[in-house]
Amino acid sequence: MADSDHNVLEQSQIWNHIKAKQDGNVYRITTKQSYNEAFFALGKKAMLDQIASEIVKKNQK
Repeated sequence: MADSDHNVLEQSQIWNHIKAKQDGNVYRITTKQSYNEAFFALGKKAMLDQIASEIVKKNQK
């Protein structure tokens, strides 16, 4: 999750060794919206819908 183009994890030495990153299976989600909404059922559903949409979009390319 990220709020900007700079993420602490992406700046770490292990980032390029993570298999999901190597395989192109990392999906960025803005934390502001997700963090606040994920406490409630509708927020969780919205987050899952967003993730599913990103996966479908990637697979259509």
